[in-house]
Amino acid sequence: MANLKIMYGSKGGPRSGHLREGRSGVSNPSFLVTPHKTPPLRLNTDVGVRFPPDQLAKLSANQEKLDYLRFEILGALDLFAQYQRQFLDLYFSFIATHCQDADRELTQTLAWSDGLFSADDFVFSALWPLPDAQVSILCDEGERNLGEFDFAFWTGTRVLGLKLAGGAPHPPLVSGHAHDAPCEALLPITVTATELQNGAAIFSEQRFPLEFLSFWTEATIPSSPFRPVGLATFQIDPS
Repeated sequence: MANLKIMYGSKGGPRSGHLREGRSGVSNPSFLVTPHKTPPLRLNTDVGVRFPPDQLAKLSANQEKLDYLRFEILGALDLFAQYQRQFLDLYFSFIATHCQDADRELTQTLAWSDGLFSADDFVFSALWPLPDAQVSILCDEGERNLGEFDFAFWTGTRVLGLKLAGGAPHPPLVSGHAHDAPCEALLPITVTATELQNGAAIFSEQRFPLEFLSFWTEATIPSSPFRPVGLATFQIDPS
């Protein structure tokens, strides 16, 4: 299977949204992924970003952490990117409410933890929205551009490329595939400005595939992306 390259964050302001190394000053940030080999890119994917204790103390609840992540991504968007900002607000609201709606299922999944984890701890298993993304495929003939998107999501098997349009209808899905996909590893999805007014209704099975909606399915243990400084180098003394 050919590799895919997802470049992102090309139009935004001084912040790039948590995923850029150092969160500033990185030119043309990108991810190189391989379908069925590279794990999904989630909010809790460890990309080496660490937080000082005083910042972690200000973000004690999951909702506060989600708000912080949304704020970081907003900082990567163009100031006048109205549709992107609307979608981002809807997406982060969807993440929280979707876990609440699945509380019974997730509580049963977490019964082994004896209360250590709760359903809303799975919010960080949601896929990370990479803003202003360009997707290309790397093959023997070279690099071929597959499209530019307002947001891209890497599911582990394919890229979901989201376009926010003024009035064009979204591509219909047929068994999880769009009619006009240029590559089986890319699923283009279009949401119109009018549809954005419908709020969370856009996150339907007719619009988004299961790996996007049931983002907790492959996550056996919930985890947060907010890791303290020094965690990566800390080692337990076996003695």
